[in-house]
Amino acid sequence: MRDWALGSNQWQSAGILTDGSLYGVPANLIFSFPVTSEGGNFKVVKGLNNDDELTVASIKKTTDELLGER
Repeated sequence: MRDWALGSNQWQSAGILTDGSLYGVPANLIFSFPVTSEGGNFKVVKGLNNDDELTVASIKKTTDELLGER
């Protein structure tokens, strides 16, 4: 709560309703992304290199699970 209220440049994780434009995750899923915060608002950390095999597999597995639960 402190970081949300007062802001932080350190990364935190937040579950966000996706719009399909972030890291290959399809729209309309609640998905955890790295964020920074300022004044009660958050901003997704963009431009991370997520093309290594483990990260790609992890995002796909989580996405498939969430779509299966839908």
